[in-house]
Order: sequence, then C-alpha cells, then structure tokens
Amino acid sequence: MAVRFALGDLTFEPGSQFDYSALNWVIVRAILERVTGKPFAALMRELVIKPAGSKGIGIAANGFGNVYGLAPAYRSTNPPIRKNDPVPAFAAASGSFYANTSELIMAAHRIFGSRLLSAASRRALLAVRVPEEGYALGGRVRVVNGRAWAWETGKVGGYRTHLAHDVKGDRSIAVLGNTDMAQSTISTLVDKLIQTA
Repeated sequence: MAVRFALGDLTFEPGSQFDYSALNWVIVRAILERVTGKPFAALMRELVIKPAGSKGIGIAANGFGNVYGLAPAYRSTNPPIRKNDPVPAFAAASGSFYANTSELIMAAHRIFGSRLLSAASRRALLAVRVPEEGYALGGRVRVVNGRAWAWETGKVGGYRTHLAHDVKGDRSIAVLGNTDMAQSTISTLVDKLIQTA
C-alpha cells in the first residue's frame, strides 16, 4: 500500500512522530469499504447518521455545489469570488460531510452522551494518543478551566468548521464559516466563547 500511495523515502519511522495527513482518511475509507463491501456514504448513513437521528447531516458525494440549500463558499468577499473545490469520492472520509450548526451540536450530544457509542467506545475516542498535540482518534481533546473539551476542526475548499463539546457537560459550541478565514482565527473565537460558556 505504501508504494501505491506514497512513493519515496519515509520522513520518519512510523509511530515515532506525529503528522496529520488527509491521506490517512483516504486509507480509512478504503479499509472500511473493503471490510464491509459497502460504499462509504452508505456505511456512514447506516452506522453514524441514522443511529444519531440526524436528518440534516449528509455527504456531498458529487461536490458541495450540488447540495441544496448549502451556502456557497468564497475565496474572497471583496470582491466576492466563489471557492467550491470538489472533494473527490476517494477522499470522502477526509471532508465531504455537511450539516448546520444545530445538527452538529445534536450529533455531539449523541456521540458523547449515551445514545450512539458505548462507554468503552467513548473512552477510546477521547484517549489522547499524541499528548503534545492533544490528538485523539480523529480529533483533539483540550482542557480548558479544568474541563475536557472534544475539539474538532475541519476545512475543505472555502468551508471551515469548528465543534467543541464539553465532554462531561451539556455544552457545545459550533462555528461554521464559508470563507477562507484562517482556522486559527476560528479557534481563538471558540476559546473566547468557552471562557463564557
């Protein structure tokens, strides 16, 4: 598999350093489809979206421009220049989901509550594997004012997402953007909102 997806020498020995790569999600998708024999989008609807009771979360299988009601993304707002980079089907696990803020917050409560995952699965999801990054399974865990927050960020094309959920509470913060605003700017806003939550 390494020869197929990553020609050349290793940057570092696997397991010795941390480096986030969207390619990892391409491999996760390929493994899930191979093991189950089902397309990724159908699998996510069956295992995640439907059990979570989400009606407004979906996968933009044919690009975000084809999703009814989705705000367009912009590369620039002055002058307005659209940015709607398509996500190829093979990269679906790395950033082709869409939702509104209320659906994101509802999903967070169901994932970290008791509706969707077992207690053991939630512990595994929140177990920090790269302490210097706060990185857990697919997201980060940050401790703010003594409370652990699941910290999920994402970007694709001009879209930006930030979801923070108080793991032991019932508070969530969801910020969605449709411009090329820096993810760090959104994270700073979420930090400030947490201080007042």
